[in-house]
Amino acid sequence: WEHCDGSWSKIVELAREPRTPAWEALACAIEVLHRSFAEQLTTRNVLDSPDVVRQFLRTFFEGLPYEVFVVLYLNARNHLIRAEEAFRGTLTQTSVYPREIVRRALELRAAGVIFSHQHPSGASEPSTADELLTRQL
Repeated sequence: WEHCDGSWSKIVELAREPRTPAWEALACAIEVLHRSFAEQLTTRNVLDSPDVVRQFLRTFFEGLPYEVFVVLYLNARNHLIRAEEAFRGTLTQTSVYPREIVRRALELRAAGVIFSHQHPSGASEPSTADELLTRQL
């Protein structure tokens, strides 16, 4: 904790690159947290609390040095069916294939989806490419 200047983000970033058994244990704890959130979201209305969705998505994105595109598949009651990392990119971009998202949504019999990705740079404003992809999806 002290080595990371008290920064949770720095701890998670280091845990994603295990070098010792201690770091591997921390990475496992983060995965447990992620799965616990997913389990909780399967029994509650996802859309009634954007903050819960935001917190859950942080378990996918925190500390990653590359872009990740995540899809939350929802049933007709907006309960989470499954959360998946659909695509992984580079530092500055991710290729997303709408056909694959539609295929997976049909396979899971999803009634709705939530899309999300992060910018490793920390920028929160969508790029022109992000806006175009959102319209396309």
